Order: sequence, then C-alpha cells, then structure tokens
Amino acid sequence: MNSRQQLHAQSHARAGFTIIELLVTIVIIAVLVALLVPAVSSVRESARKTQCQNNLKQMGIGFHAFSDSDPKQRFATGAADFLRDGCPDSIGWIANLDQSGALAPEGMLCPSNIGRGSQLLNQLLSTDTNNGSVTAEQKDITDGFCDAFDPGGSNYLATGSARVGYLNGKVLDGFNTNYTPSWFLVRGQISQPAYGSVSGSGNKGIKDGPFLDRALTQGGLRQANLAILTGSDPPSNHIPLMGDGNSGNETLSIAINETLPAGTPLVELFTRGPAVYDSTGPSIKLIQGASGTVLDLAAIQPTSYPQPGEVVGHGGVGNNETTYQSNTGDWSATLGGAGLAKLCLQDTRAWSPVHRGSCNLLMADGSVKSVDDLNGDGFLNPGFPVEPGDNPASGSVGYLDGTVEMSSFEVFSGTYLHFKHDD
Repeated sequence: MNSRQQLHAQSHARAGFTIIELLVTIVIIAVLVALLVPAVSSVRESARKTQCQNNLKQMGIGFHAFSDSDPKQRFATGAADFLRDGCPDSIGWIANLDQSGALAPEGMLCPSNIGRGSQLLNQLLSTDTNNGSVTAEQKDITDGFCDAFDPGGSNYLATGSARVGYLNGKVLDGFNTNYTPSWFLVRGQISQPAYGSVSGSGNKGIKDGPFLDRALTQGGLRQANLAILTGSDPPSNHIPLMGDGNSGNETLSIAINETLPAGTPLVELFTRGPAVYDSTGPSIKLIQGASGTVLDLAAIQPTSYPQPGEVVGHGGVGNNETTYQSNTGDWSATLGGAGLAKLCLQDTRAWSPVHRGSCNLLMADGSVKSVDDLNGDGFLNPGFPVEPGDNPASGSVGYLDGTVEMSSFEVFSGTYLHFKHDD
C-alpha cells in the first residue's frame, strides 16, 4: 500500500465514532436531559403557582367589590353548596364573584391541582333535595338555573344523567372551581341563636353546632368583622378567605364533558370550622355544645392574639411551642359531656399543598400567602397535638404529627375573630 493509500485509510478511520465514543456521547446526553427535565418542570410549576396566586388576587378584588354593594357588606353570601346554601348562581361565593364582574372561577382553575371541580358538581347531578341532609331554604334551592332541574314539578327527583347536559353549559359558563373557601369567608362567625349561658356563671357559651349550616352562623364574613378589629385581634392579612382545594375524598360520579369525565377528583366545598383533636379516636371533632351543657367560650378562645414568634401550642407534650391561651396547658372544653383538655382550632384539611408542597392562601386584605407542608403529609396543621402513630389507616386524622405548619400568627385558626367574646 503506498503512502497515499495509507493516508486515505487513516483519514477514513478517524471519520467515524468508535463504540466507546458513541456510548460516552449517549451517557452525556442522558445526563444533560436528566438535569434539564427537572429544571423545565420546576419552571413550569413556578409559572402555575404564579398563575394560581394571580387567580386568588382577582378573587380578592371580586370579594371586596361585592362587599361594597351588598346591603350587609358581606364578602360572600355563603358557600357554593347546593344542599346547605342553595343554587350556586344565585347564592354563595361563586355567584358573588359573577355578580361583582370578577373573572368566572372556571376560567381561574388552579392548573397545579389534580382536582378539576368541586363536590358541588356531584350535588347538582345526583341530589334529591327532599332528603334530610338539605338545610338550605327552599327559596334558595329553587332560585336560579336549579329551577330547570324540576320542570315538571316533581320535587327535584329527576337526578343523574337528566341534568348532565344542562349542567355542562353552566360549568362552561363559569360555575365550577378547584379552590376551597375558608369557614370564615362563607360562615363568618357563630351567630346569636347558637349562644347560651354557662350554668353557674355569667359566661356566654355555645349550645349548638357543629357550625356547617348557615342558620347557626352569620352566613358570610362581613366588613364589620374586620372594621372593629383591635390590637389584640388578628389583623386582616392573617385571616384566610380562600385556598388550594384538597381533592382526596370524592370523585365525579357522572361524566359531564371531555375535561370532566367520571372519576375526576373533586375538591371540598369549604373548610369545616372550629374543631378539637381527640386522641382516643383518634379524630378531628367539630365543636358543639352537648345536650344540657353549654360550651364555655372562654374554654376555646384565648384572651389575645399571639405576638411575633409565638405559635399555638399544646404545652407539656415535649415540644418547644409557646402557648398563648389564657390558662396554663391546654384549653379545657367540655365536649359531649366528657371533660377533656382540648385545643380548639380550625379544621383546615380541605386545603392542600398542591404546588410541590406549598399551598396558596388568599387573605382578607387581598394579599396571597404561601404555606409549606413541612412533614409531607399533604395537610397544613395549625397546631393540633397529633402524636406520631396516632394517625390510623382510615385517614380520619390525616396529620402525621403535631408539626405546626400554619402558625396562627401568620394564618389565624381560632374560633372567633375578636377576643371579647361578644360577637
């Protein structure tokens, strides 16, 4: 072989990849992709979270605009709850946003939430409004588009697929959401009919409950609730109105359209209100007066709002939390006739950290806060004294432990917005 042929052969050999070089290249590309995909995913989630925050801010503007026009100056007239409040286009926070001219909630779904609707959809599809669970007034049930569910006057028994087509149009018009309001927004405060006198004392107490129905509450947070707040009360930027909904308990029973097939996760209608933790169950129990027994308000309400750095605590259980209740140790409350030491907080398990471990919350001043799920249990514990191992397989508790992720100094989780017990 002459020198020219040898040079050509060597040049040809150098023109291709060896197997080793090819493998190295593939490995490098794989490493780059592995590094790039999480980065892209993180950027996308950051954009979704920002969109969610903007949605909540728009809702805040809508609530304040509605309250300025409402005769009672409520931020909302109640929950979007067909059974407890009425038809969602005439009563409740979704109707109020629509009336205030704010963007329709369907156009403001949180893109990070796997829940693509609320439990309201199942109510509207399959509820016989003659059953005993209905507490909404009949005039509110029959108002608005819900009147079309019963064109023949058959007492609203035509449930199921007969309602799908009509409901589909309303969902597309905006009456759907995957955000969950707070008990404060849709119920406000416990109302006078639920009050009584504590036997043997001049104290005021609770004789009814739990406080899920509008009849036992104000029916919605009012401007007056915030206008009379003092230095000892929670400021408006600590009072939650709305948050990312938890979709762990219910799915859509009947397909509505292509984006809402049967089995779609649904978020809860609103947070459930003031509750205590009972380790004997264990369970989270909503507070209420027992038969013949009035629950002393002083037992479930501290004398003042916490100072910076303080969190709701359950003293004496081996933690470093600072208690701010008026008595030493836990708040004492007589529940169901049993004298148990309890810490009364809002049951906020209807909110979920859908943004990679954080949850967006709209506050009463219109600001939006982000709260982190520190122990990864999927819930935001305001201070319930759950001990590790208390959480049963049934999921009736949810919290893995007593980690305080939603400090009352940042997000108020008490029973009353005022500390004089005179709401």
